[in-house]
Amino acid sequence: MKKLFSLLFILLAINSAVNGQTIAERAQIMAANMTKQLSLSQQQESDIYQLVLNRLNSLKEISDKKDPGYEKKYMIERRKFHTDIQAFLSKEQYQHWEKIANEQSATRKSGKPITHPVLDEELELKGK
Repeated sequence: MKKLFSLLFILLAINSAVNGQTIAERAQIMAANMTKQLSLSQQQESDIYQLVLNRLNSLKEISDKKDPGYEKKYMIERRKFHTDIQAFLSKEQYQHWEKIANEQSATRKSGKPITHPVLDEELELKGK
């Protein structure tokens, strides 16, 4: 399980580097995806953006240090995010978000690509 999370984090970092996205850009895309999928208000989108930005910065810091036990720190950060996000979503939005997160987790495990509504639209507009 630890190796899976380590691999997932490394793949996310590589994906970010390959796409040339900064942490702020990734946070913006993630917030925009959540806005589209969960029908967030402008205030919710702003709050979620800040939450995601903080999480991505924390994960980068954990990754950069490469301390022993970084997998545990990563898991703690993941649990904290799941707890913190509840404060910004309605009960229905949170349930829908959990469903999407579980589906994405299953998709990752199956090796299939995960779809991202905002990124998919951007790629279609660019003709890729």
